[in-house]
Amino acid sequence: MARKTTRSKKKKHSRWQPLWATLWQTPRALQGDAGGWVIFGLFAIGLAIATPSLRKAVSATAPRAQEVRFAETPKWIGESLITHLGRIAIRHIGTEAPTQYQLVAIHTALEDSGWFDRIDQVRRTAGGDIEVQGVFLNPVAVVTDSYGDVLVDQFGRPLPDGTKLDGEDHRLHISHPGEDRPARPRRAWQGDDVSAALALYTVLKPQPWIDQIESIDLSRYNHNGSLILQTDQCTIVWGSAPREETNLETLCDRKLAWLTAQYDASGRIDGHHHGELDLRNSSHFVKTN
Repeated sequence: MARKTTRSKKKKHSRWQPLWATLWQTPRALQGDAGGWVIFGLFAIGLAIATPSLRKAVSATAPRAQEVRFAETPKWIGESLITHLGRIAIRHIGTEAPTQYQLVAIHTALEDSGWFDRIDQVRRTAGGDIEVQGVFLNPVAVVTDSYGDVLVDQFGRPLPDGTKLDGEDHRLHISHPGEDRPARPRRAWQGDDVSAALALYTVLKPQPWIDQIESIDLSRYNHNGSLILQTDQCTIVWGSAPREETNLETLCDRKLAWLTAQYDASGRIDGHHHGELDLRNSSHFVKTN
């Protein structure tokens, strides 16, 4: 008996399909084919054409920067300096909202101003203003060279010429350096005499009698390595920088103890002596007239 075979009838598709079905099937039909790249290419071209218009629209609605703010400024920074630095930043801002390129230009200009150890961030706030976050150089002493007085930080880097501080702040003077100040900002002072004086100032600063020291004199340093403390009536030969003492030279702690004992006994570290005191000898301290 012959076996009957059945044929499945193919479902006829209509030539007309809903629009959503056409859109759904088009990417699948083009998948893996060159036609797929055509769609992406058209999308990229459309995006490129629209981007300038979008940027222009955003720029038109974004607020213009009205002020420049400096975050976490130290106490010694005055309003005149803030105004000066704000003007440096404003030069790089146009009439519209600041762009990323302008923010980078502000960053570079402030770093080159000579007032900062570093600039951490320059950003636009939600209100459109500019906020600068950076670390200012910290002035610790005044060095007098052939050009006059200049403030330096703890690493011997000069601040810009003309920097003034509150008269109530005590800043030790360093006189007669072997070299003049560096020509470029944020460069450390050449030679090791200024760095030796700053190292000595670090151990002198916490002492209750620091105000009695008018200056650290470097005139003998290049000759015999001695740092000189000047009071208003006495020359005190300190000797080598702390932790760099020569053989048989009195160590830093004992020198400090001797000066403190003089201060406790007489109210002055020089004991009202008008000549010269030499602290270098480890067995005794020398007084000369």
